[in-house]
Amino acid sequence: QQRELREYTEKRGIRLVAHTPLCQGEVLNNEILCEVADKYGVTPAQLTLAWLLKEKLVAAIPSASGGHLQENLDALSLDISEEDSRRIAGLDSGRRSVDYEFAPW
Repeated sequence: QQRELREYTEKRGIRLVAHTPLCQGEVLNNEILCEVADKYGVTPAQLTLAWLLKEKLVAAIPSASGGHLQENLDALSLDISEEDSRRIAGLDSGRRSVDYEFAPW
């Protein structure tokens, strides 16, 4: 979740963009994300995008094609409870799942 970087950019009015918000599919297999997504009747990808939007962490730009385009749009209307949002935030491992050499942190 890169809290230190987000604090830095927020103070300066800079909005971050999540280049790979679904961690190249890693979120699709996370046990907690799958459990919470089932509760809402959505996919883990939809849940993740909705959470990013709810928490206003970053502007998320997932790559998608076919039916996934509509799934991503449907994430805009998902309302996640505060309890579930805290569970998702608690997944922070302190590392980047996708760590490009050209974008160190």
